[in-house]
Amino acid sequence: MLKSGVAAMRQVMAQEPIASLTTGEIGAWKDAYSDTEIERAIRDTAYTGHHPACTARMGDVLDSELRVRGIDGLRVCDASAMPKQITGNLYATVVMMAEKAADMILGRAPLPAEFPMEQTQ
Repeated sequence: MLKSGVAAMRQVMAQEPIASLTTGEIGAWKDAYSDTEIERAIRDTAYTGHHPACTARMGDVLDSELRVRGIDGLRVCDASAMPKQITGNLYATVVMMAEKAADMILGRAPLPAEFPMEQTQ
């Protein structure tokens, strides 16, 4: 799939007006034309701006207390434990998960609601 993306991008970049504004490919891409060379360039330069998540989902791999099913004494507490990808940055969510996991491991009761709903009339 990435190789197809490389081919499509090369076609786009070969069209005017952008073709006259470029000087050619650089780095790992300068001489990458065969499938093997393109695959090597992809491996050398590809990265993701996304945080991997949901690879050890709660419900599938983990129970509700982040324990790995079938392996005693092992828990997972990072973005891989999320059941679904969230739309924002993962940092704050993972910190919250870690705090909750620490409480579960230590057997601490959940904190009371900070702003309990009040009925007013």
